Amino acid sequence: MKKLLLIALLAQGDTGTITGRILGRDGLPAAGVRVAIASSDANGKIASEILTGITVTDETGHYRIENIPPGRYGIVAGAVAAPTFYPGTTNSSGANLLTIQRGATTAVLDFALGTSSSPQTQIIVQLSQQLALPGQVIVGKVVVDGSVISSFLPTLNVTFSWMSGSSNSTGIAGYVVSTDVKLDNSFRLELKPMSYRISVGRADNKPLDGFVVKSITLGTIDLLREELKADRPLTGEIIITLQPVPTSKPIKL
Repeated sequence: MKKLLLIALLAQGDTGTITGRILGRDGLPAAGVRVAIASSDANGKIASEILTGITVTDETGHYRIENIPPGRYGIVAGAVAAPTFYPGTTNSSGANLLTIQRGATTAVLDFALGTSSSPQTQIIVQLSQQLALPGQVIVGKVVVDGSVISSFLPTLNVTFSWMSGSSNSTGIAGYVVSTDVKLDNSFRLELKPMSYRISVGRADNKPLDGFVVKSITLGTIDLLREELKADRPLTGEIIITLQPVPTSKPIKL
């Protein structure tokens, strides 16, 4: 029997977070399932006996692993003796590696234990293969259109979201990655080659009282009207402009 090695974690500020959901073979959420983050070896393959984080899914099949040191990892779910690797393969050679970035939360597509031929699983597998492709680093900043001093802004979070199907439909699979805005109002993260909708809010998930998003631009591209197409080389920085608006209650930072 292989011995599992749990690597010591770094300080929270130097680490990332990963979230997702596990489905059973019947396509329903799987509760109480072991989920682990496995390090990659020198050949870029999953080393399933070296775990950097481990948890179990809740009653809705969701899991969250925090304090992950930046790097490349694979996801392993299910029994130790019969694991399933992301994106739903029982063969580690078919698994995908994910990049964990410092200070960022990566949401992983749902994947099922074992195998399934359902349309949802097929799309998830295809998208997972796409997400295994190299990404590109995107930079940007948040500015305020007005006299508000930026130091009075709460800590902000920028989210990039993709959903299957058209942008007007709910879709059957999704991918979300987000990052906090730094003290100098800048942000930086890696995006996989997909099209994204961008949103901004408070990092603590409280309402962004006193401000509305006036514009999101990349050069001449209006990203409030168009998706950010990261499947092609992008240059420049994303500018998110917030506009102060009257509010009847004090703004809580």
